[in-house]
Amino acid sequence: MSGGTDLSAAYLLHYTAHRDSSFIADFFTLNSGLVTLYARGARSGKNRPLYQPFRPLFVSWTGDRELKTLTGIEASGTPIDFNDTAMACAYYFNELMLRLLPKFVSQPELFGHYLLALQGLEEGEGDSTEARLASLEPCLRLFELALLDAIGVAPDFGACANDGQTPVAASRYRFYPSLGRAAELFSDQPDCDPYEIHREGLIRNDAGVEVSGRSLLALAAVDLETIEDDNPDNANEKSASVLPDVKRIMRPLIRIQLGDRPLKSRKYFESLRRG
Repeated sequence: MSGGTDLSAAYLLHYTAHRDSSFIADFFTLNSGLVTLYARGARSGKNRPLYQPFRPLFVSWTGDRELKTLTGIEASGTPIDFNDTAMACAYYFNELMLRLLPKFVSQPELFGHYLLALQGLEEGEGDSTEARLASLEPCLRLFELALLDAIGVAPDFGACANDGQTPVAASRYRFYPSLGRAAELFSDQPDCDPYEIHREGLIRNDAGVEVSGRSLLALAAVDLETIEDDNPDNANEKSASVLPDVKRIMRPLIRIQLGDRPLKSRKYFESLRRG
């Protein structure tokens, strides 16, 4: 992208001080995705209060190089007031996007998911950190899924079982994150090695995770709470059983994309648990 831009809806993800009075700032924008901008004089100017995460903004920039120059910044709403647990989750979202998104690639659908995720974080409830995190699990997992889909690496969970078949809700599977595929586990064939079904393409140490077909279908439907059950009276039990499986699936999928460098936001979560 070259030349100047009109004001675009945006959120600040991260900034670092540069020289005496400026910032180098990363924004997630509606029109251009992740952008890195040189904000000259931002540390001492009248717009300094606008440089905070989770505040709706409008920004514009100009330039022909990868590092563009910020030309305008305006507030388009008030900052979201998160509790500590929700704040940790929101910083986790920001760090994932900084690590995984390409620069200057429009991601309007992910921008919408980000807005919904921030709203979802506001709704977390509970008297303890663990309780609040549990209430935010669907929000966390759905944003992770949206991000993987945005960068083109989300598995097709609706056709991931046994050479492209749709998972069966009542069956058990071993899901291999490095392949995005699953092999059904048969109780009457205890000597069956599921590696033999999906060996090609496995990365080292991908032993797979055992999950239910219902969990795979929940991810395929992008709905972690309302997958139909043979017995409609089991709705609450069903939701409780799907989320742990989904977490076991999503964690290695995210880790594969991040590589070996750990997330800084993990330290935030750890400090909350210790506190």
